[in-house]
Amino acid sequence: MVILMIILMAGASMAIEALLIKSKRQREDQKAGYALMEAKRALIAFARIVNGDILPCPDLTPAIDYVNSATRDTSGACVDGSLSVGFLPWQTLELPPIFDGSNAPIWYAVVPSATYAACSLTINGQGSFAAILIAPGGQLAGQDRTLTTNIATVRAQFLEGGNQTTTGNFIAVGAVSETVNDRLLGITCAEMQNASN
Repeated sequence: MVILMIILMAGASMAIEALLIKSKRQREDQKAGYALMEAKRALIAFARIVNGDILPCPDLTPAIDYVNSATRDTSGACVDGSLSVGFLPWQTLELPPIFDGSNAPIWYAVVPSATYAACSLTINGQGSFAAILIAPGGQLAGQDRTLTTNIATVRAQFLEGGNQTTTGNFIAVGAVSETVNDRLLGITCAEMQNASN
């Protein structure tokens, strides 16, 4: 009888732990979803009202602490017609710093252009996006999120599953795992064109 009680208690403990983990992930997903939507609305509004229908460049200076500074690149590293992936420039958008559910900074990929007829970004090989927003989730095994001056190095420590490369095809997974936990939200060409009308 004692052994049966021990087994039942162990099973109940494991079930409660699994529920707590699931609940934590759901809260993180919800916060990430809100953060991505807030960033999306701000980017579209900025392009429409401030920047001549052009989405701003991302912040490409990771050595600067994201909490204190994140402004669009003006160094020339982000150029018209070329994919650029960096931090969301929350200061340029006149927002407070935006974080996902794990308190990681929001990432932003864009091909800056005045026209959206030839949007080249995709998610899982589908769609036609002017920009992609990424909530990187919590730090995974093997990632070192110390900020350095090299944006490509920093990108590889926050993003995974192919999202750390700059091919233009971003990967969204159905469920987070121990190896991939990026959450994505795209800004479509249609959304940009509608905002411009």
